[in-house]
Amino acid sequence: MKRPMSMTCAVRGSEDPLGAQRKVASASLYGHPLCVSLLQDTCNPAFLSEMVLIIDNTKIKYCPRSTNNLFQDHPELACRAQTWHSEGPKRVPDVGMLYVAQREFAVVPGSDERVKTVGSDDATTCHIIVFLHKASGGVAVSHFDGSRNEEHSIAKFTQKLIGESESKSIDVYAIGGFFTKKLSAKGLEESQKLSLKLLKSFINLDYTFNLVQWCCCEMNTIFLEQTSVVRPLFNGLCYDRVTKTAHPALFDSHGPIVTLRAAAAWASPLSCMLDLYNFKHHSITIQPFLNNSGHHWDFYKTLTDDVILQHFSTSPSAEPPLFCTQMRYLFNLLADNPQPMKTLFIDGKPIVYMLHQDGHWRLQ
Repeated sequence: MKRPMSMTCAVRGSEDPLGAQRKVASASLYGHPLCVSLLQDTCNPAFLSEMVLIIDNTKIKYCPRSTNNLFQDHPELACRAQTWHSEGPKRVPDVGMLYVAQREFAVVPGSDERVKTVGSDDATTCHIIVFLHKASGGVAVSHFDGSRNEEHSIAKFTQKLIGESESKSIDVYAIGGFFTKKLSAKGLEESQKLSLKLLKSFINLDYTFNLVQWCCCEMNTIFLEQTSVVRPLFNGLCYDRVTKTAHPALFDSHGPIVTLRAAAAWASPLSCMLDLYNFKHHSITIQPFLNNSGHHWDFYKTLTDDVILQHFSTSPSAEPPLFCTQMRYLFNLLADNPQPMKTLFIDGKPIVYMLHQDGHWRLQ
């Protein structure tokens, strides 16, 4: 998972740009007061509250103290995750595909005839969740990284997903995180906290969430004894609107201008995720943003893979092979466009891509 950088923390003039970046990264992810409060509450028994969550027709009244407790109390949930283990990931075709990147969510109504598949990948400590509203056939996919107000985002896209329907029942499928007690590794604690935080976020929402699949943490972990490396089994999740199934996924393509979308997400306010898809126009819109954070992008793009992993990832030993390459794409884009309002967003206009009836995205 990319480590979020606070776009408001200037490091201009610093004699140690990387040192300043360390402070920015640590302050922006779990150091933010809202995130600290939510994470402390998650693990504090005094804050265990009743939640609107159903597992196999059983109402879950209290947030589990750990994901291990969740799987022990509901072994059928672990069994369903093991079914995914045996099936393995499926490769997602590019045609008709809507890819949701980190810190984005997308809602596709049942009436949409162009999106065939919707999903996300590259999750290590991140959690990718499919929300299926069977009554309408609509689906929402979100890629949570632990740095945003999850409950607010879930409430926002759930309302958009359900619309005017009288049914408030939503099936939930999730992949993300990794966890083991066999060794200590960066990313284990973050994975566990985010998983519990997401479960707890259902508490105050007036919906019924049916937890069909929670392939997360212990149930999404590979421990390689020869190298003492622990990493996620799956990094991606997709919902196929044709077969009406969710499954672990591999993506060959991330859709249109995903690097620019990543830059826009990093420049957005801390309190929100980005609503990716306009289903009325079958379009993705990247709104203009400023590149005035003062980060030393030219310096960052010269860093070695090891340095990038240590300072820009929440789980350095578990990142997918292309993580450092993708980060350099981002650094290059921001270094080459210090004034994106002039060089990327001509006349201050947003960039819009539309999914056409042939299943391909084109610039409008």
